[in-house]
Order: sequence, then C-alpha cells, then structure tokens
Amino acid sequence: MQDAGTAFVDVHNPRLYARRHIPGTHHLDLKQDFNEASLAAVVARDEPVVIYCSGAKRSRSTSASRKVVSRGCERVYFFRGGIVEWRNAGYPVETGPR
Repeated sequence: MQDAGTAFVDVHNPRLYARRHIPGTHHLDLKQDFNEASLAAVVARDEPVVIYCSGAKRSRSTSASRKVVSRGCERVYFFRGGIVEWRNAGYPVETGPR
C-alpha cells in the first residue's frame, strides 16, 4: 500500500486515468500537463515519488521517471508493473465510467 509521505503520480491519458487508478494518486498526463510547475505542485525535489501508468510495456511512466530525475529529484521510483500489477495484487483501485 501507499506510504503517507510518498506521492504517487499516474501519467495515463485522462480517459484511462478516469477509468482506473490507484486511490489518492495525482494525475499528470505526460502528454498534456506534465511539466516543472505541475510536478512541483505535487512533490518537492527531496520527497519520494512513485511514477506509474498501465504496466511493464508502457513507455509513459519510463519517460516521466526520466524527466523527474532530470529535474533533480533523487527519490524517484518507477512502478514498472503499474496499475495492472497493483490491481492483480489485490490492492484497491478507483474506477470510473468506461
């Protein structure tokens, strides 16, 4: 489960985020609003952050993780399994319309 001091950032497009995401996550669409200002509003450079999207074959979270590291963040965690692994492990998922 999530640590209260760790920000989770979902980088899905808005449609996929609305359909299914980890509760309590911040949504920053990699293609639309993932930038220095939006990231700074979510997490400070010295705070831990977990970046995820759908799963291992998705490049959005890989690209986003690289951007966060290049911003100077040192505690960046790339959740390779993404929402698919989270759900399969039995953790809660917020769902919306399909």
